Amino acid sequence: MPPKKQAQSGGSKKAEQKKKEKIIEDKTFGLKNKKGAKQQKFIKAVTHQVKFGQQNPRQVAQSEAEKKLKKDDKKKELQELNELFKPVVAAQKISKGADPKSVDNEGAVRGNGAIDAVPVDENLFTGEDLDELEEELNTLDLEE
Repeated sequence: MPPKKQAQSGGSKKAEQKKKEKIIEDKTFGLKNKKGAKQQKFIKAVTHQVKFGQQNPRQVAQSEAEKKLKKDDKKKELQELNELFKPVVAAQKISKGADPKSVDNEGAVRGNGAIDAVPVDENLFTGEDLDELEEELNTLDLEE
């Protein structure tokens, strides 16, 4: 037979919690109903000592700062991923014969004033331009 395992000194979490509550109640017996800041500070100090142990305030502050840094790092990483993988904006459909310059761009101006839309190229032909070209071709002498 293998040797028996020794019982854990702490036990389960619920048992530890009950022990801590018992210690707090014993140390602060009769003080909770008293008025005065001095007793309330003492009660607060005792409960903090029992719940969190005899931790140095510097260590507590340092651990909180580390947690905050980790949280900020995760937030920055998530923001960076969102920047990299922006959703693609679908191109706006324009009906035939409409002048692309006169149609409002839906995504042209955002809240920060930056223009995200693709500018209309000056060299693109519109319906009006084609009509003008046809007139010019008809007026030119092609026999020369």
